[in-house]
Amino acid sequence: LPPLGVFLKYGLQSEFWICLVLT
Repeated sequence: LPPLGVFLKYGLQSEFWICLVLT
């Protein structure tokens, strides 16, 4: 598993892109 910081960074990025696509 990647470090927690990296996971959180990419998790927030994907959430941001999902919200962007859904709007």
